[in-house]
Amino acid sequence: MFRFIILIFLPIYSVAHDYHVTHTTLYLNKETNSLEITVKVAIEDLEKALNTKNNKLYIGTQNELESVNNMISNYVSNVLKIHFNIGDNVKKNDVL
Repeated sequence: MFRFIILIFLPIYSVAHDYHVTHTTLYLNKETNSLEITVKVAIEDLEKALNTKNNKLYIGTQNELESVNNMISNYVSNVLKIHFNIGDNVKKNDVL
């Protein structure tokens, strides 16, 4: 009986729940000898992370605040940390 109840309500719960995925890609560009990083994030999650209590940011709209690009840049610089491991020598200071 318990399995039957779970099988009935599990699909209902999964449809009602939002799923947000952040995807980060790192690509080593050998021509320019640079590391290219792409981060795809749900705008709702980014706004929640950046939002101050008094301001709505309106990311990606005509009402977007002028300071949003700086806020995103600062947030990514503080949150995204990449540690390099070259062979057996791991240095804690090797952070991008």
